[in-house]
Amino acid sequence: MQTPIDDPNQALQNFLDRYCASNTAPGYAVMLRGPWGSGKTWFIDQYQERLKTQGKRPLYVSLFGVSKPSDISDQFFAQIHPVLANAKVQKTWAIAKSLLKGTIKIDLDRDGKEDGTLQVAIPELDKWASTEGAILIFDDLERCGMSNEDILGFINQFVEHDGYRVLVVANEEAKSIDRESGFATIKEKVIGRTFQIRPDASAALTHFLAEVSSRKSHGILAEKQNEVLAVFQRADYGNLRQLRQAVFDFSDIWDCLQADGLDQKAEFVNRLLNDVLTLSIEHRAGALSVSDMTELGVQDRSKYFNEKEKASEDAPLSPKEMAGGFKPEVQHPWIQ
Repeated sequence: MQTPIDDPNQALQNFLDRYCASNTAPGYAVMLRGPWGSGKTWFIDQYQERLKTQGKRPLYVSLFGVSKPSDISDQFFAQIHPVLANAKVQKTWAIAKSLLKGTIKIDLDRDGKEDGTLQVAIPELDKWASTEGAILIFDDLERCGMSNEDILGFINQFVEHDGYRVLVVANEEAKSIDRESGFATIKEKVIGRTFQIRPDASAALTHFLAEVSSRKSHGILAEKQNEVLAVFQRADYGNLRQLRQAVFDFSDIWDCLQADGLDQKAEFVNRLLNDVLTLSIEHRAGALSVSDMTELGVQDRSKYFNEKEKASEDAPLSPKEMAGGFKPEVQHPWIQ
């Protein structure tokens, strides 16, 4: 019997391995998309480490705030020569880049005006400064300051003309990515494959637990990982950032409890864990306001949620209700 795949992105990872290892230039870039909080950055960080173990060199660029191609070139430069990105040598940055280009601008009389250029020959300059053989990763496409046509055209130079393997990470559902009508056309010319990143909650939770500094709460959360994941899955938002914050919320609350032996009261622990995680996730999803939670604190919550389960099923929400968040008439059958 075939062993089930626990990692929801295992098939994607297998494809990327083949894409990056191919001896023939693929001639297209791969887009990895997913909504905010779906784990795109988590996946790409892990995959970069995988590439390094395979002897490959990933070069990562965030397009957030990038307004011109030189911004991207500077990020490549900083990774190829990290020592030059150190704050202590920032004053020599312009000179260093000029050296790579083989020229230095000269101001002989120090009047702020260029009096000429000095040609500098550096052995194996191209090899020293080259990105050749690297796997190029462009993240935050939807937050790039350049137009869709310009940034994808820039990326296409690496793909079509230089034969690079290129990964483009984006929240394709964001309004900003479709701000120009020609996005679909230019995308078709550059992007050959598009994949949806699926949240890997189990792996992410393991990482989040490592960030919990309190021994008291870490022990509870580590023991109750299945329960934590069950709450996250019932919420059905698929936002790993919400999961991380919910874990920290529970840790803070548990550390505030002074009574000894509470961790031995299984029913209490399970109920508190379920309630805190549920309220935290719903609040950060915008479905539950602070005032809503205050109201819940002065009534029998079990009775309240049971009444919500008995409410009319699938009642459509008005735009006002959707904008206003969690209201008494909104049904939340998964909260138990």
